[in-house]
Amino acid sequence: MTIQAFRGEHGDQVLQTGLGSYSFSERQETARLYAESPNNKITYPVAKNPKIITAEIAIANPVINTPDDPFLDFSQLATILTIPELVKLAIQFSDYIHHTNNWEENFSDFLCVEDLLKKHPERVTELYMLAYPLLDNKAFVQALISAGYDGAIHGGCGENSCEIEYKVFSESQIKVITVNLLCANQPVSCAA
Repeated sequence: MTIQAFRGEHGDQVLQTGLGSYSFSERQETARLYAESPNNKITYPVAKNPKIITAEIAIANPVINTPDDPFLDFSQLATILTIPELVKLAIQFSDYIHHTNNWEENFSDFLCVEDLLKKHPERVTELYMLAYPLLDNKAFVQALISAGYDGAIHGGCGENSCEIEYKVFSESQIKVITVNLLCANQPVSCAA
């Protein structure tokens, strides 16, 4: 499927990412938020050359297609990764798992994710977390690419909750239509 979507970007290049995937939104307003507020404040304390990119993105085989749901259920990954691989991933992202109703309602007897999975590794498929941290992780996305997936479609959270978020795994899936600079060659705080 080909979708027209928007990406907030900053830096000298038109497209760049330090993450495992490229994120796109269905709304320009959301793209503006990402263009003006770098996620990595240490490397990018201010947004240099903030821009909104309008592009056609191609996602032929999404690992998830849940536009109304910002979460990724580990049971959805059980056909892609082994139980030991899922356990390792769940422990790595345990903070996100702890901040779900599922953890509070069903696993509060355990000290932490690692405690649960040491005793019951098979229960990893009962866990879930926000999708975006997993889809930002380079190693996880590489495993998805190796399994034949090229993106994901999920609900947003935070600033873009109730919106669709698209992730593509390769720059080759992106056809840039327009690039609109918000404030050329200056930090976002410049006068409009």
